[in-house]
Amino acid sequence: MLVQTHDVVIRHIRLRPGASAKASDNVDTIQISGAAHDVILDHLSTSWPTDEGINIVGSGDVPFPCGETRDISVQWSILSEGLNDANRGPHSRGSYFGYGARNVSFHHNLIASNVRRNPLVNLRGNFDMINNVIYNSQQYNGEFYTRFGALAINMIGNVAVVGPSSQKTNQLYLAAYFRDYPAPFDIYVRDNVDIHRPANNGDQRLVMPSRDWQYIRAAPVFPVSLSPAAITGPGQAYRDILAFGGATRPVRDTADKRLLNDMAVCKGQILNAPFQVGGWPVLPGGAAPMDQDKDGMADNWESAHGLSPADGRDGAQIASDGYSNLEHYLSSLAGDDIVQRAPSAMLPDPTCGFAIKDVGPLPEISIKAQPSQLAAAGTTTLSWTGQNIKSCKLLGLGVPANGSRHVTAARTTTYQIACIGPQGGDAIDTVVVRVGP
Repeated sequence: MLVQTHDVVIRHIRLRPGASAKASDNVDTIQISGAAHDVILDHLSTSWPTDEGINIVGSGDVPFPCGETRDISVQWSILSEGLNDANRGPHSRGSYFGYGARNVSFHHNLIASNVRRNPLVNLRGNFDMINNVIYNSQQYNGEFYTRFGALAINMIGNVAVVGPSSQKTNQLYLAAYFRDYPAPFDIYVRDNVDIHRPANNGDQRLVMPSRDWQYIRAAPVFPVSLSPAAITGPGQAYRDILAFGGATRPVRDTADKRLLNDMAVCKGQILNAPFQVGGWPVLPGGAAPMDQDKDGMADNWESAHGLSPADGRDGAQIASDGYSNLEHYLSSLAGDDIVQRAPSAMLPDPTCGFAIKDVGPLPEISIKAQPSQLAAAGTTTLSWTGQNIKSCKLLGLGVPANGSRHVTAARTTTYQIACIGPQGGDAIDTVVVRVGP
């Protein structure tokens, strides 16, 4: 599904594409792009893409003539089982929010059984990550980048739980920052739980690597998009998503039921094909309700709400709250008139009972340029220092963990060094050398 417009609400839809017939590296379940804005994705169930479950992208470094992709909410949805080896090469990914898009609210979602991007956030502006559950990520949970500009994040009340496919080491955090461009990065963390902070008490910073603590702020870094009453603790968030997440109208399908049942008992896997878990669900049909005036509202609902089943004009009539009668009917189909709250529950064990091996800290790398400003094309010295490093690359060439190199910059240039640790894990840092007055 592709959204490239504005003022859109999509609710209770199931999107399960599977592999394409021909090799393709771009099978998302849904993409929001092309300067789309003011979009709400609510109670979606997505699975079996070969790229991302939900892909929100801007125009990168090139201004889009129609404006920015911005102001998107993703809520109460399930994003699961990105196919890993399915007519494109290994690439199981959860969700990508970035390429210069701006301002996303991501709350009360489940991301389950993907290798990476759970989610990957490379936005400009603000990102609320509130009351989400991340389960059975193989390599990384949340990944944050600043390639396209300053990024501010409020990360509140989230739960990350290890599963059978996860790397079971102390290098798996709820979230990590990769400095792929030296733009400002600020993050507020509160009431989150992962293997490093298994109970909702103690040092809030433990859900991120210590190398990232310098970016953590003591208060929300922008006004939180949800009301305080809508934000729960991590245990309640886990229980609520089990009870109400995904496309639940009229009922959950067997794919979501299996996924949630597996999560509750610490099962699950990274998939290559839907047939490994029974294939696509069979969705029962049914007769549409009677609508004699063809206004989109069922006759029995109109009668119950004082409208005429014989008047085709009343669907467009505006009620006292500013919404049309048709909008009220559609809202009732989504269950908005039913107040729901799952029973309180204990926090899940973030380890799921698996042994977590201590393999040492994640790698760290820092690069600088001296001078970093040149009046005209000329030479500067790049120098870098690292810790817990196995290998690094700079300008496409292998370099030691600590070193320096003279480079000639003819124009403003970004230099990036990327390293891996002896037990895995990535570290990235960048420096910009500016040329000109």
